[in-house]
Amino acid sequence: MSASPAPPLLLASTSPQRRAILEQLGLPFEVAAPRYEER
Repeated sequence: MSASPAPPLLLASTSPQRRAILEQLGLPFEVAAPRYEER
């Protein structure tokens, strides 16, 4: 019996820095932009 792969992370941010970190780590993720402006 094999374990199913983990679902991708959900990045609820439009921050380019956070996206770059996940890309550098090689983690699968999806981006869901928030409806409000981040500060």
